[in-house]
Amino acid sequence: MINIVIVEDEMLVRLGMKMCLDEYSAELKVAAAFGSGEDAEHYFRNNTADVLITDIRLTGETGLDLIRHLKSQMTHMAVIVLSCYEDFSYARSAMELGVDKYILKHELSEDELPKLVCEIYQKKLKKGIISTGRNDNPAFFEDREGEQCYRIAYINLRGTGERTTISEENTDYDFLVEILQEILNINHMGECFLRHGKEVFCILRFEADETTEQVNKKVLDFYQNARKNMKNYFNKNLYLSISETFDSLSQVNHYYKEAKDGCSLSFYYEMSRLIDLQDASPREQEMAAPVFEKEEAFSEHWMEQASIQMERFLKAEKEANRPPEEVKLQAVKFIHEMEDYLSKYYQTELHKLFPGEEAPNYIWVNGFDSGQELLLWLSDIRKRVQSYLMDKESIAEKMELYLEENYAKELSLKEVAEYFHMSTAYFCQYFKKHTGDTFVHYLNYLRIEKAKPMLLKGEESVEEVAEKVGITNSNYFFRVFKQITGKTVGEFRKGGFMESDLNFVNKS
Repeated sequence: MINIVIVEDEMLVRLGMKMCLDEYSAELKVAAAFGSGEDAEHYFRNNTADVLITDIRLTGETGLDLIRHLKSQMTHMAVIVLSCYEDFSYARSAMELGVDKYILKHELSEDELPKLVCEIYQKKLKKGIISTGRNDNPAFFEDREGEQCYRIAYINLRGTGERTTISEENTDYDFLVEILQEILNINHMGECFLRHGKEVFCILRFEADETTEQVNKKVLDFYQNARKNMKNYFNKNLYLSISETFDSLSQVNHYYKEAKDGCSLSFYYEMSRLIDLQDASPREQEMAAPVFEKEEAFSEHWMEQASIQMERFLKAEKEANRPPEEVKLQAVKFIHEMEDYLSKYYQTELHKLFPGEEAPNYIWVNGFDSGQELLLWLSDIRKRVQSYLMDKESIAEKMELYLEENYAKELSLKEVAEYFHMSTAYFCQYFKKHTGDTFVHYLNYLRIEKAKPMLLKGEESVEEVAEKVGITNSNYFFRVFKQITGKTVGEFRKGGFMESDLNFVNKS
């Protein structure tokens, strides 16, 4: 294994070199990468490397100064100097310090750098300057109980309008880890890890004698620096949850889970957020879960109230710092109740509203890591169902069909309104708007039209005809008949009817 240290003050160049070397061969390993000579010197107090790659011009201490300071300690280490400057004086100074290669950046391709490192290392090895089998890089952490304490930082990135699966597909996790490690190196705060290829977390290290204010400031500085870089390089928001403090690395697994679970609270936020779990314990707060109201289902009023109800519930869960699973559970219940409603009253299934698409299900709901995006998704489903029902058959048409099939029964306004899951007042308003008539007048007119053929045949008494069309009070029937036709029943039977009545009778 060839251990390499990179010193380069341009982050993208530094990370590009690191990834290029790491991916070239399993024999090459970038043990550390720094943005300044000072940070590199600090690292070399307790570590060494086989190859040092450094820019000649750095902010603060120059690459030549770094080489000069390390020369007596690291005689075995191969040194490659990169520069943007063709000035011979730089090259001469580098050679006087014993560097193995001085090369201009614009002359070096990505493929050439790993080959150059291997070539120089092999030359040193053949000359006996480098010995094999060493372990010059001790573990990053030395668990010195009583002298240090730790906190776990769990990282999640999310862009606006993204679900978890989308975020994962668009994120270069190796690059993300490298950037976070660079930021950690600034204050020697710890190390960043990638777990299962997509879970990013950091073990932050603090001295035991640091005050709470000092620790919090370091955490805040790390978060703010990381947030800016995530926006610049990934155009995503950063959600970072910090576990409580612990004093032994043997407790990492426990606090890792705490930080990971805590990061789920990012569900409630649409912008970058630092979630300090020491201040985010769940609080008791009662808020009624949203329910699928069948009354007025999918009317404009119902749509508005359903959105308000879910938004209030989301806000209450957020204020209580409760895990988002409850919000997702209510979303699943809402979808199931919608499916039952469509099946019972419209004889259709939800998946039929999504031809060629995956129908809404609990897996989709679980995939949302943004509360607002989940609400928008539910709203879109409601609108799609509403549009489908309006296209298939309007509620007004269903009302007319219902009365056509049930006019002979004793129908009360309250009974019919309840059948259509509406309040009496809303039913009257909806019926008048879509039929142009009041419910009572529409029903009476329908009953009288049904009574006319029977009256003309004269086979039944007026009382019997009235009862057959749903009017059990004969006096009321006489009065309604006169109001609707402008004639009494006797006048109608004696032939005082209009041609339209004959047409109606003949068609019957």
